[in-house]
Amino acid sequence: MIVKLLSDDYIIHDTSSYDYRCAKLNLKQKLNTSNTLVFTILPNHPNYNKISKLVSIIKLIEINQDGQEVMFKGRVIESTDTIDGIRTFTCEGVLGYLNDTIQLLRIGENISINEYLKTCLDKHNQMVEKEKNIYVGDVFDNGICISNMDKKRLTTMSSIQDILIDQYGGYISIREEDNRNYLDYNYYCDHLNSQEIKFKKNILDLEQYITSVDLITALIPLGEKDPETELPITIETVNDGNEYIYDEDAILKYGWIYGVKEYPKISDPNELLEKANQDLSQLTKMSLSLTITAIDLSLVEVDIEKIRLGDNLKCVSKEHKIDDYFLCVVLEKDYLDPSNSKITLDKTIATSSDLAVTTNRDILKVNNNLNLNTQVFQELVQEKVDLINGNNGGYIYTKTDSFGRPRATYYMDSNDIDLAQNILRIDASGIAFSSNGKDGAFNIAWGINEELDASYIKKGSLKDIMIECSDGIIGGWNITNIGLQSTSDYKVNENPKEGKLYFNINSNSTSILDWKVILSNGNSYKNGYLKPDELKINNIDINNAYLDQEEKINQDIRLFNENALNEVINTNIYTYQQDNEKQISFLTGNNYQISDKLLRSDKKKINIINALAIVYKAVQELNEKIEGGKN
Repeated sequence: MIVKLLSDDYIIHDTSSYDYRCAKLNLKQKLNTSNTLVFTILPNHPNYNKISKLVSIIKLIEINQDGQEVMFKGRVIESTDTIDGIRTFTCEGVLGYLNDTIQLLRIGENISINEYLKTCLDKHNQMVEKEKNIYVGDVFDNGICISNMDKKRLTTMSSIQDILIDQYGGYISIREEDNRNYLDYNYYCDHLNSQEIKFKKNILDLEQYITSVDLITALIPLGEKDPETELPITIETVNDGNEYIYDEDAILKYGWIYGVKEYPKISDPNELLEKANQDLSQLTKMSLSLTITAIDLSLVEVDIEKIRLGDNLKCVSKEHKIDDYFLCVVLEKDYLDPSNSKITLDKTIATSSDLAVTTNRDILKVNNNLNLNTQVFQELVQEKVDLINGNNGGYIYTKTDSFGRPRATYYMDSNDIDLAQNILRIDASGIAFSSNGKDGAFNIAWGINEELDASYIKKGSLKDIMIECSDGIIGGWNITNIGLQSTSDYKVNENPKEGKLYFNINSNSTSILDWKVILSNGNSYKNGYLKPDELKINNIDINNAYLDQEEKINQDIRLFNENALNEVINTNIYTYQQDNEKQISFLTGNNYQISDKLLRSDKKKINIINALAIVYKAVQELNEKIEGGKN
């Protein structure tokens, strides 16, 4: 899964990039509450100063094989800096925009939920910028009519919370579609998630809270108001003159505890009595609130359904006699350390009146004698490793710390960590190798600080690479301020390939390249030679040039007795421009006059040694004529 965090169009975090990373990235979602996102960036972050409080739109996106999903959208409401410039941002979700506006003194009477929400959001949209607009989305209309007689000026969020949620129940949520924000209202959270929450597998903590605050042993039911008296209808006329009903068994245990329950839509006393008797059996029971903290297994296993806020999940714990569906009311994700991620599941049920009540009524924490918080992920990782390697262990080993948390992964050449010799290790330091088993030493090839050890690059091609360095060594060459110098002997072919060779060395250089050529047949030459098609030397003054023929020419040696002066006379000398400089030279080709004696066998290039020798012979011939004239 790829996780991206954006501030407007600026990238703040991207798991597919090493340049854009947060030091902390935590998301908390809670039902009927604005989501909270907290992230931290370092001073060297490329977009360190691209985030504006209350202005920038922050988006957190999860991308997987099924597409992408916006997990958070909102704004920054707070930022703090440490002395080292480490900056932490706290963000609230789109629901927080509803705290920026105030609603009318009263909404009206007997309007539907859809009408009520539309009235609130239309007023909100009139008062804020377009990017803060929120529109009515999918609304569950169960026929409830809302009447608000409150004269207090409430924020839009408080109005929806107090007038709708607190009085009539249900759940609100925000979603984005076509760059517009929509508010959905559902009376029930009815999605059943296929992931199962089990004790000793992914349950981290379980809390029970038993209370008798809502327990009633005698109930006074009140029906619809009489239009004439404006008093509610009671059950006295059909209940022997008594306005209440009671439970004898509950009274014997807990005494007389009176309570009132309103039924505003019931106008018939008989129907009111029947409904009250049905509810009394539940009101005589205590409330048992169960809160379960667990891990979303989809964080480590892609084949399990992802848990979302408002999902109902099957929770099973034989030890605590729990086998029921619980609602996900809080979802917390730590994107940089998934072991800190958790969900909170909640359920309130009426329990039997003979259940023992704790004396202090405090939350009872289950003692399971296990350090589940660390063991769960260790077991999950090991389970995955076993699956990969046929349930028999294998070539992957996970090293944990003293608390059981995974700290390093080993890829080995043996299925036994103690026998393995060649090991690749990935941990918080980076990627390292050992050829001496688990005890190393390990040589880091790629550090977490993004430093790459180039000595591990043995094959392949490097393209579009620029190497910057001062004095040093690259390959078999010394890099100095005068150029490259060989650090070792190199073998070359007896017949080097033809090509172009360019030197561009400063004129104050004392040396170009020092060569020592060893041919493949073992013969060694102190002075090797190059055979390029073109040799171009820039900025080099050649004061003493000589030809070293040694003993390379040792056959068919004869004096040259042809008329060299004639060859010189029949060869034209030309001037031309090259590299913005005037040049004087021979030219070859059909359009230019040149003696064949000056050309190589291909008739295309000049043999500079022949040219020099013929000029030398022509000078000798002229000298002979001069001396002959004197005689």
